[in-house]
Amino acid sequence: MSRRTNNLWSKQAALNYICWAALLLTGSLTALADQSVTLTWNPSTDTNAVGYRIYYGGASHVYTNSIMVGNVTNTIVTGLNAGTTYYFGATTLDLSGNESDLSNETSYDVAALATNLPPTNPPPSVVNQPPTLNPIASVTVNQNAGQQTIGLSGITSGSTNESQRLKITSSTSNSALISRLAVSYISPKTTGTITFRPVANASGTATITVTVNDGGASNNITTQNFTVTVINPNLPKITQPLTNMVVTAGQSTTLRVTATSKAPLKYQWRFNGTNLPSATGASLTLKNVSASRAGSYSVAVYNSYGSTNSAAKLSVYPTLAAALAATKPALAPAQTSVTQAKGSFSFVVSGTTGAQYVVQASSDLVHWTAVQTNTAPFTYVEANTASFPKRFYRSYSLQ
Repeated sequence: MSRRTNNLWSKQAALNYICWAALLLTGSLTALADQSVTLTWNPSTDTNAVGYRIYYGGASHVYTNSIMVGNVTNTIVTGLNAGTTYYFGATTLDLSGNESDLSNETSYDVAALATNLPPTNPPPSVVNQPPTLNPIASVTVNQNAGQQTIGLSGITSGSTNESQRLKITSSTSNSALISRLAVSYISPKTTGTITFRPVANASGTATITVTVNDGGASNNITTQNFTVTVINPNLPKITQPLTNMVVTAGQSTTLRVTATSKAPLKYQWRFNGTNLPSATGASLTLKNVSASRAGSYSVAVYNSYGSTNSAAKLSVYPTLAAALAATKPALAPAQTSVTQAKGSFSFVVSGTTGAQYVVQASSDLVHWTAVQTNTAPFTYVEANTASFPKRFYRSYSLQ
């Protein structure tokens, strides 16, 4: 067997690509990670050659490792350490195991591994879910009431995958009405309380805002509002307010309000915001109404503790036809189911459900008086028909 020296070289550009590809495939970035190099050589011209032995080590011509390869012209050497220079040589083998002299030597520097590369499969970004808080019902309390406690519920971080420490705060739109506002809550409970006390002798309305904050960079706040109304229990309470009315010119009509109170009540009627002299009763009768009497009527009901008001609009039309034309046809009422029994007379007023209608009565079909205002459908009952030799009824919508 003749011995021939082979020429051996490394493909630097290809090596770099392959070794980095190997790193990425193993997913390891430590200095101990396996590296590899591809070696390529010219084939032996000896016809007895059946393979090659590759020698390599960490010093020139000091080979501590070797591998056998077949009758090929390239191989990949693996298990190299990053940051190390390796030296390579090769011999040709025949069937008897005889080796040629070593080829020329080539070397390769295995690059050191970077230690601050980003992970190959970074975890998906997580979007913070806003915290939760159930709606809070509005409340009405009496003036000078003691401390009030309102329950809070449905408090969460917004997701079962989140466990932030939750903080709850509160504020009032009217500090002159609400004082000592405070929240009692321990994270991560789902319930808590808010307490407050009405300011002494104050009455009115305030909006309370409750805020839950989970401390996230975004989507971190949820708020709920509720209203606190503080009333004076001794103020007059209107049980039957005024309603809008429609009359024809020349008619008489009566506006009436019903109120209750623990103290004696007084009344003052107003027309378009101006007090009406001597109009200080629970009702106001307008006789022979003209167009100039159309407008806004209100009544202040008061006692020694304060007052409350009710208002309505009176419309005056020159004729009944004009009054009917001013109402919407769809709201035109119908009087049905007329019955008489034991001196009483009744009929049903129907039209648009929920709309208000006025029932008027007349003894001559000229002069009409409003006898009831109600929401359709309703039944009008005249309990004492014996008091009227004859009587006519009509109804119309206030809408």
